Amino acid sequence: MSKVIYTATTQASLDVTRVDRQNAPLQLKVALAQRGHLMNVMNLRVVLGLLLAMILIYFKLMNDAWGGWYGLIWILFSFYPAWQASRIHKQANALRVVTQQYDDAWRPTMHVFLKNMAAPLEIEKVASIGQWQYVGQDHRGMYWYDVRTLASASEIKQTLQPVLSRSVTVSIVSWLGLAPIGYL
Repeated sequence: MSKVIYTATTQASLDVTRVDRQNAPLQLKVALAQRGHLMNVMNLRVVLGLLLAMILIYFKLMNDAWGGWYGLIWILFSFYPAWQASRIHKQANALRVVTQQYDDAWRPTMHVFLKNMAAPLEIEKVASIGQWQYVGQDHRGMYWYDVRTLASASEIKQTLQPVLSRSVTVSIVSWLGLAPIGYL
């Protein structure tokens, strides 16, 4: 788990301030920043390793025996930050669930089709389920929306039910495509 360290201060007004050690939103922010930094470090090491390999090959400084060891060392050195980032990513996912802060997180897209609608859906009334986006409509009263959410199709229908009239038919096509590894 990522830790947040608070330092002492000489200001008396701040010295008596209570520190909450279970500050999940702050821990999430720190974890996401750490993950981003580690991925940048990995990218830098990969690029620098490739440049070094090209220089060594160009000047014929790398023989076959050294090449294998160089490759192994380069892979371990370059991808260690990715391993660390994956551990932090799991912590960030858990913190996202606790805080319900899914900003900039990958979420599956569900395609919602509403048949027999007289007017567009009032998105504000169903915004709690996820991030809605109007896609289009036809001249026969069918509207379709994309909603980025972790909710299932049945949960979306339950949320829409009180907002829609009985004549409206709801069809939901689940997200198409594969989720990134360890999404949230």
